[in-house]
Amino acid sequence: MYRKVHTVFGSSLAVLVSTCCLGCRSVECIFFYFLGGALGGWLPDLDLRHGHRTLMHNILAMTVSSTAIYLLARWVFSPTTAYYLAAGLALGYFSHIFLDSFTVAGVSLFYPLTRKRYRLASIESKNALANTVTSLLALIMLLVGLACSSEILVLYP
Repeated sequence: MYRKVHTVFGSSLAVLVSTCCLGCRSVECIFFYFLGGALGGWLPDLDLRHGHRTLMHNILAMTVSSTAIYLLARWVFSPTTAYYLAAGLALGYFSHIFLDSFTVAGVSLFYPLTRKRYRLASIESKNALANTVTSLLALIMLLVGLACSSEILVLYP
């Protein structure tokens, strides 16, 4: 997937989970989940030049990044706000790894324990249709998430 698609998808997933699953309603909560999700969707591609889809595309890197952002954010924000940011980052990061697991190259999910790559499908990263569909899914997730936050969305049994 393109980096911008990862960023949009990560922020949308963070808004959806925070509002529809966790009951987040405040602007502060939604904003920091969104910001963390965008950062988490972007961050794994810092390894583009060295060990791409190995060094940063794994559970350990996601955990370390989320913990580090929480500890850093605590210096500036309240513990609650730092949590929103770190949880959003973890969701965005997870979404990036998950989406890249559908590509031909796969991801080294358990690095540094093993360099073995895992994949769920074999789609080219630059596949225009896959990037478009993923972007549309991100838009739908964002709209549903925002609807949940304002309690406009009513689900009937």
